[in-house]
Amino acid sequence: MCGRKWSKIAEFVLVIMLYFNALASQNIQTEFVDGIPWSFVIRNNEAELVGCLNSPVGYKESSREKLVIPEILASKKVTVIHNDVFVRSLFWHGMTRDAVRYIEVPASITNIAQKSFSYFLNLQQIEVAPSNKVYKSEKGVLYRRGQTDAIVIPYGSLSKETFQSRGSTLTRWLRTSIGKAEIPKKIDCIQMRAFENCEYLESVIMPEGLKEIGEYAFSRCRRIRMMILPSSVTNVADGAFAQCSHLTHVEFPAKLQALGDCVFSGCRNLRTVVFKGPPPVMSDIVIVFTNTPNGIALYCDMNDKRWIRCLETWPREKKPLVTK
Repeated sequence: MCGRKWSKIAEFVLVIMLYFNALASQNIQTEFVDGIPWSFVIRNNEAELVGCLNSPVGYKESSREKLVIPEILASKKVTVIHNDVFVRSLFWHGMTRDAVRYIEVPASITNIAQKSFSYFLNLQQIEVAPSNKVYKSEKGVLYRRGQTDAIVIPYGSLSKETFQSRGSTLTRWLRTSIGKAEIPKKIDCIQMRAFENCEYLESVIMPEGLKEIGEYAFSRCRRIRMMILPSSVTNVADGAFAQCSHLTHVEFPAKLQALGDCVFSGCRNLRTVVFKGPPPVMSDIVIVFTNTPNGIALYCDMNDKRWIRCLETWPREKKPLVTK
């Protein structure tokens, strides 16, 4: 028993050593501010945040509701917040992130990555220093000055804005930390990567009238289990559902005309795929289903000779279980 305990301790110490060796190899520095160790790099005589570690000893971070982004590190102005600052960490955990309600952004920040704050499920408000020349906040929502489209909408904010669009094209889903998305009826196209990395998204309601789903539109939405596309969809582009690791069931409508490459790449739990019409235009059905499990149940009209020809290229060892 003691041996296993010491083995785990040794493994933990090794992980910490490897982590800090990695930091050193990338010229990443760490500095404590108000009890929080921030990791950063110096570029062009400015500090860029790349990590935030919750202190493991002697500090109860889980009780903190306000997270203040530092303005100065190593005597340099902090100007950039990278995407994975709050996820690449040994000591951040669900309870700690869930405690944060407010984030304060200093005047020095000039570049905030799109997904920087998406890991805080209970975030209510982002406060930007009034003297910040690039960003502003209204009702807790983050905007770039001179623009009306929100950059980050906290889950608990007063704003009801959920997406950005250009005409009838949905360009980006903003509420990355919620489980359900209902796409507005006016949308007929979902742009490339619009929902990418929405790791808490579990279900999507798509309107009748939607015609196109862009490249990697739902890539890495790891909690989605089912996608039933409306009857109006005609085109699904490359990698649309790639790396949706919990996706098990997908239904394509009879009007589907084109299906891109690697649509299901990395969907390791995919079980059933339904095609309600003839084979869509695609480079090769094998490429569409690359990096997926063996024995997928494929529902299609095998009285249609086009499906017979389409499936001839599928390797025998990975043949799907075809059902009419």
